[in-house]
Amino acid sequence: MRAMKVSKRKKISRETDSLDLRDGFSGQQSPPGSRSFGRRFFVGLLWFSLVLLFSALCVGLVFIRTMPLRYDLNVGQVSNYDISAPHAAIDQVRTQHEAEIRAAMVKDVMRRSDKLSEQSLRRTRHFLSIVEYERDGLRALMNKDSEEKNRGWSPNEDQLNSAIAALQPTLLRELNINLSVEVAGKYLEVDPGTYDYISDRILNIAESLMEEPRDTASLGDGIETALRVFDTQNGLFSKDLKIAASVLTQLLDPNVEFDELATESLREQARQEVLSAPVMIEKGDKIVHIGDRITPAQYQLLEKYNLLATDSIDWRYLLTLSAWFVILLILAVFYLRSQRDIWADWRRKMIIITALLIPFLIALWIAPLLPLAIPIFFAAIIIAIYCDFTSSIVLTTLLNLFFLTLTGLDTKVLFVGTIGSICAALVSAGITKRDNFALMIFVTAMGPGVAAGIFSYLAKESLSQVATSMGIAALSGGLSAVAAIGFNPLYQIAFNALSPIRLIELSHPSQPLLKRLFIEAPGTSQHSVMAANLAEAAADAINADALLARVGAFYHDIGKLENPDMFTENQLGSNPHDELSPEESVTIIIKHVADGIRLARRNRIPDAIQDFIVTHHGDMVQTYFYNKARKIAGEAGLPEPRIETFRYPGHKPHTRETGIVMLADSVEAAMKATGIRDLKRAEQLIRQIIKDKNDQDQLIDSGLSYQEVEVIIRAMLQVYAGQFHERIRYPQNDAITAQKR
Repeated sequence: MRAMKVSKRKKISRETDSLDLRDGFSGQQSPPGSRSFGRRFFVGLLWFSLVLLFSALCVGLVFIRTMPLRYDLNVGQVSNYDISAPHAAIDQVRTQHEAEIRAAMVKDVMRRSDKLSEQSLRRTRHFLSIVEYERDGLRALMNKDSEEKNRGWSPNEDQLNSAIAALQPTLLRELNINLSVEVAGKYLEVDPGTYDYISDRILNIAESLMEEPRDTASLGDGIETALRVFDTQNGLFSKDLKIAASVLTQLLDPNVEFDELATESLREQARQEVLSAPVMIEKGDKIVHIGDRITPAQYQLLEKYNLLATDSIDWRYLLTLSAWFVILLILAVFYLRSQRDIWADWRRKMIIITALLIPFLIALWIAPLLPLAIPIFFAAIIIAIYCDFTSSIVLTTLLNLFFLTLTGLDTKVLFVGTIGSICAALVSAGITKRDNFALMIFVTAMGPGVAAGIFSYLAKESLSQVATSMGIAALSGGLSAVAAIGFNPLYQIAFNALSPIRLIELSHPSQPLLKRLFIEAPGTSQHSVMAANLAEAAADAINADALLARVGAFYHDIGKLENPDMFTENQLGSNPHDELSPEESVTIIIKHVADGIRLARRNRIPDAIQDFIVTHHGDMVQTYFYNKARKIAGEAGLPEPRIETFRYPGHKPHTRETGIVMLADSVEAAMKATGIRDLKRAEQLIRQIIKDKNDQDQLIDSGLSYQEVEVIIRAMLQVYAGQFHERIRYPQNDAITAQKR
């Protein structure tokens, strides 16, 4: 089967230059040339211009619709309007203010200073050395006045006062310590053993405290704690503790100093914590109230939201919006080009464009008010019905992404629209019964409703918000399904489009043409029904569109209604062709293709079904009458007749379904003509028919492969296996009666 694997899917043109009805299909395809190239160039230029105009219109409408109302306001001017935020944004002024407040709350970082610690310890040692010096003076004074040396430490009042008078000014002058008479006296009057113990303890406590960073508060607490432990462990008298405590408080200074670098680092960290979770202005929040005097901060917000009246166009936003639309459009075009059946059919492309355009126009009006009410599901249903499920999902997803520009990048709308579109496409793709419309409406309403509820709940919205979102989304889905059902007949009328439901309607015997065929050409009707059974089985076996193939087979021979008695399956007695020349006979025979197209158009049969009428004979030669004409010409000594006179003026099958119907038509006619009732002979006949078709290149554009043809042969044989099966003969009624007697 030469080149059978090639799938060009060439579109059948119905222009007069390729299929001239006025001349009874005598015209052929025009040869390629400058005229054909010029036409293709013109069509391409026209499509490009339309796409460019459409894109500019869409971007312009979205740009105008999403641009907020602008106000003529200046700093210090009183506002006559309530102005709300058109979308969520960061409040930079409040965020910066909060960051500075948080940074100011950070306490200064203080670190231990070795220098300050050593200064306190030197003061302590110097204090003890001064006290020791005065005690030595007191000892000398006591020895001078006493007759008996080394009689113990017991200075009299005059000696003690004299020593105190010498100690106080020395401490004040050298250490700026002002000791009271009582405290100074206690240091001088204690015996040497007690004094040595106290001085050692004072020095130890000072060294211990200065090892840790101490500010004023922690130093005081440390002194109290150390003296409390000192009292518990050593059992000193309280008066001696008071002496030590009073001295430590004056001797020791805080040993910490301000760490500017560490403090600034902590403050910067506090600022960044606020900046990482900035203060937000939510969509709809009032940023200016009536009567407010515009502050610099409010003016800055109005500038940020582009709410100030200016004569300039926001080119950055316009260019960004245009780029986003172009990206989505390119993705859509590349996808459609990969779907050859859709790309080659201008009617399907127009259906897709209008199905996407209707929710887009509605979204321009309703998106700012009720974004969840955008009827994106209308497009999902229409595209799923007239194209396929995948196309519906891809194209509606791209439309949902573009709707983000209309909804202020609302992710809830994207989530609900995507889930709802999938549900709508699933329930609509391949729908074949009007009874399923109720299910379509129910699923298309429940899908987005449940999706809206889930998203709102996960976003921790209130129950009233959850219920409102679910209600709006469900209502939008239900109304979209109702609108799609209502628009379905309009699409069929406007574009002569073909949906599964329309196919079911066309296959019903009550259809006018099928009814006429059954009454006026019963043989052709039976032939068409059998060909439909073969085509349906074959198409189903190779995963082609079985319903389309079946309906196409029903209508492929309706042209015979114009002259049914001229076809053998409808003849009861004599054959009119016996009295006609082969040229006259073949003219009548091949004319049934043109007559079929004419009848189909008159009865508004969709173009997809008309393709079966045009292609079921392809451009083959009517061999019976051609051979008859050759025989007559040979006997009369005339030149051989022109073969083109006996060629069908149709086109070769360009889809798998039209190729299957061509085979089914030829197989059914041959089986009936030969009267074969044996599967082995039937297989031989089918293979011979397919070989003849392939030898004449009739299947080269059908897209059928060798493997698929083998599957088709087995499927057709299975149909004939059921037909060849003979029923059991039952006894006659009289025989049964006789047996009963």
